[in-house]
Amino acid sequence: MKQIHVFIADISVVCREGLKLIFRAYDWISISGEANETAELLQLLPLVKCDVILTEIDFKQKGEGLEACRTITELYPGKQVIFFTFRKDNCAVVSAMRAGARAYIAKDSTTNDIVDQVKAVCKGRGFFLGETIPKYVFSEALEQQQGSKQRPFQLTEREIEIIECLALGLSTKQTAEKLCINPSTVDSHKEHIKEKLHLNNVVEIVAFAFRHHLLSID
Repeated sequence: MKQIHVFIADISVVCREGLKLIFRAYDWISISGEANETAELLQLLPLVKCDVILTEIDFKQKGEGLEACRTITELYPGKQVIFFTFRKDNCAVVSAMRAGARAYIAKDSTTNDIVDQVKAVCKGRGFFLGETIPKYVFSEALEQQQGSKQRPFQLTEREIEIIECLALGLSTKQTAEKLCINPSTVDSHKEHIKEKLHLNNVVEIVAFAFRHHLLSID
């Protein structure tokens, strides 16, 4: 079988060591590197040969792995991202799909399931879900993903989600929790939205969104 080079990113030393122990039992899997934070992951990635990245969603900040995944899929489209996480909620799975991940595995998965997912993302297309993730979670995530639409004014889907949260009157903290991202990321998206739409504040953003029918909320 063709050699698969795997990079492991997780804040937990125990988790990283456990994955390395699992993969070393397979001669067709090699460990290309490891990182304990997303900044280190993104710094090392261009320096190593890597086919698959196994990463957590949450590091020191909630949703930090999602932002790293978006960067990886944009800069390195040939590298496959697998989220290996404790989280099994619908929000996290939807966010993983939208970020460009190829598989989603829970940390209570069996060794065989983990190895099978690594093999699957290198062979096939689509989105793969670990055995211990409830199937209804994937169904709901897929429905939301397929229901997404292209947006005008060069706004990304994430920026539309931010605008919808603003229209609902959610705070930065509430928006971050709802979208499973870091509060500083919410603020960054707000600034990008204002730049793209040439607006000055949240009130103008919400008014613009309603005027141009950008919102899917009731």
